[in-house]
Amino acid sequence: MVKNYLKIAIRNFWKHKVISAVNILGLTLGLTACLLITTYVLDEVSADKHWSKNKQLFRLIEVKQNGTAEEKSAFLISHVANTLHTKFPEIEAYTRGNHLGTLFQYGNKTASAQSWIVEPGAFPMFDFHFSEGGVRKENFDNHTIVITRDYAQKLFGKEDPVGKVVSQVSYYGSPESFKIAGIIDNIPTNSHLYADVLVLKKYATSYNEPQAFGTVFPQYVLLNENTNPEKLSAKVSAYMKTLLKSPVKVQIEFQPIRDVRLKSHKIDNDGSDSLGDMQYIYLFSVIAVFLLLLACINYVNLTTAQSLQRGRETGLRKVLGANRREVTWQFLIESVGFFALCWLLSLWVYKLTLPVLYTFIGKPLTINFTQSLPLFLCLALITFLVSILTGIYPALLHSSYKPANVLKGFFDKANDRGNLRRVLVVTQFFVSTLLIVATIVVYKQLYFINHKNLGFYKDNLLYIESWLDKSPEAIKHEILQDPNVVSMTVSSWSPGNMSSGGMSMIVPDPLHSGESITVYGLGADFDFLKTLEIPLKEGRDFDMSYAADRIDIDSLMEIDWTKYEKADLGKSLIINETGVRKLGLKNPIGASVQFNGMKGRIIGVMADYHSTSFHNEVPVILLRANPQFKYGSPLIRIKPGKLAKTTAKIEAIWKKHFPDRRFEFTFVDDRLEKLYLNEQQLGKLFGYFSALAIFISCLGLIGLAAFATERRTKEIGIRKVLGATVANIFTLLSKDFLKLILVAFIVAIPLSIYLMNQWLQKFAYRIEISWWIFALAGVGIMGIAILAVSFQTIKAALSNPVNSLRNE
Repeated sequence: MVKNYLKIAIRNFWKHKVISAVNILGLTLGLTACLLITTYVLDEVSADKHWSKNKQLFRLIEVKQNGTAEEKSAFLISHVANTLHTKFPEIEAYTRGNHLGTLFQYGNKTASAQSWIVEPGAFPMFDFHFSEGGVRKENFDNHTIVITRDYAQKLFGKEDPVGKVVSQVSYYGSPESFKIAGIIDNIPTNSHLYADVLVLKKYATSYNEPQAFGTVFPQYVLLNENTNPEKLSAKVSAYMKTLLKSPVKVQIEFQPIRDVRLKSHKIDNDGSDSLGDMQYIYLFSVIAVFLLLLACINYVNLTTAQSLQRGRETGLRKVLGANRREVTWQFLIESVGFFALCWLLSLWVYKLTLPVLYTFIGKPLTINFTQSLPLFLCLALITFLVSILTGIYPALLHSSYKPANVLKGFFDKANDRGNLRRVLVVTQFFVSTLLIVATIVVYKQLYFINHKNLGFYKDNLLYIESWLDKSPEAIKHEILQDPNVVSMTVSSWSPGNMSSGGMSMIVPDPLHSGESITVYGLGADFDFLKTLEIPLKEGRDFDMSYAADRIDIDSLMEIDWTKYEKADLGKSLIINETGVRKLGLKNPIGASVQFNGMKGRIIGVMADYHSTSFHNEVPVILLRANPQFKYGSPLIRIKPGKLAKTTAKIEAIWKKHFPDRRFEFTFVDDRLEKLYLNEQQLGKLFGYFSALAIFISCLGLIGLAAFATERRTKEIGIRKVLGATVANIFTLLSKDFLKLILVAFIVAIPLSIYLMNQWLQKFAYRIEISWWIFALAGVGIMGIAILAVSFQTIKAALSNPVNSLRNE
């Protein structure tokens, strides 16, 4: 019996080649897209779950109350984890340390690496499986490292690296030597703790002493199995408040390590630009379901549209003795077989396109359906269930026909499912409209970001990734001798990252009782405003002729912090417009302000500039300047068209003064563009998904148009005999489809407005959703739909009526 069902399915497939091809193409594309998206989603949601103790591992988060808002940071003062481990027995182990981009050299070979500084506590916390070597307590001497298998291959090839000594070429200071203690298995690329090298660190005793200010970095703890992190957070926060006697309300939270990758977008993280967003995971999951749904709708529509042809077949089978159950099984087996064929094709296309996905997201994924038997079997089961659910309705529909009626060419009205097909077509173009509107809005926001005035001129501005901590004036003078260099400054601001500006503090909001404001302190030399081309709104710039401008507060902080805090230095400061407004300074020039103990006076008001991304509002900035600023990185403005030649000269000067340091630079406009990497990828994905959704939907339209014209062949012939033109016939056959698409478009408008407004809330500075976005989406989708059905309708309109009426 099954063999007979398969023979009939193959015969029917071959008889209706066009419809079969449309179904195969649509289902294969839908399944492939669903597979690719699912691979990415599963990779993201499984991040950091491979650690065996992941339910006990937490990252410490500092939460400062800023009025009604909270400021969360993964940077904590160095002593916190050690202090808590000593005080609270619920904390079994801890480790502290940054992730850094480094360069190691062995012989004549160098290789860049992502390094993670770890303490002894990291090894009982995380699963670092050694394939060679190992670590002991004495290895934590600040000059020992552990490397992964891939990095060992990269730097040493086939040579055994254990016991070898390598040099780290740094941005700062002279190269350091490190001995390799062992080789560990590769850390998965989806872990936010991904690293090629573990640097074994032993901190000085001063790092463990409780203090309000000092070095900050990410810190991780391992809690006892039965510890409640919320209750422990309350105890820890109360203790830290008593210990530090801080006037600011500060809490310590325990963020599960499993949540770090996807639930950290509201936290000031450890410099990582690779963290994801759980909202995007939900969004991509819905899109994957929608794309598969569109393909399934095509199958249902095209299968039920064959009612006339398959109805006679069903009627004849029933006359010859087949019952309804047997006919139902026939159509279900056809559906399963069809999906099985498309599933195999989609796996092949998936394997071909997976490298493209890796390139798009910038890394290989840890999950691959073709290489994991459990995932493969799970996928096969899901596809089987989808094929049953998709095929059940056409099977029940065709098996319900009465033989006497269908053999005469009549179908019961109860069996006429034209309304259902209309609903399914509306659903397809409803989804397509949502994706088109989303694509336009994302690209319009990106265009707004790229063309909005940032408050400074970002083009032709070079940023060197290093501190200019010795002979800054001599190096600056030499670089400025190049006629292609317009100006140069050294500052603590890393473009796109306000937290790199040195220090921040929370002060009471003078305009709103009970509220507070975060003020950022930014250090630079005297040419900061000139180099960035930030205009002054009031007052003056820094000037060597003023003694208050020349006060070197950084050197004073190094000598005696207590003296620095108590001294009324009258140091000259420049504030931005937001600072004037939020601090309620009606006459800012000459006003006295206090920042982290330092008392100074405002000499100028600079225009607001976007120091971070458009996700954040312009903060309050106090700019202090030293004639020779040592604790910052160079920003150099170069004449247009002279970038390559001038950069080479700057590198030569740099290497002369810092022969042992890495020279690495970026352009500020490129750095700022990377702040919107997620949005850029989202825009591209929406564009691809929109095109795919429209293509799948239009495949269905083509099939439905073909059947509509076939069923109305004689009607078209009669109309042409009675004088109907090609335009009349085209309008007759197209208007029903266009009505459905118009309904889909109208229904999609309110939901697309709501969803895109929700997405735009991520930005402090954003566009308004204009009416023309919907007009463009509507015209586009209507035009594409007309093109999709035009071939069949025009072909029918141009046909000779004699051919369609000669059998009457």
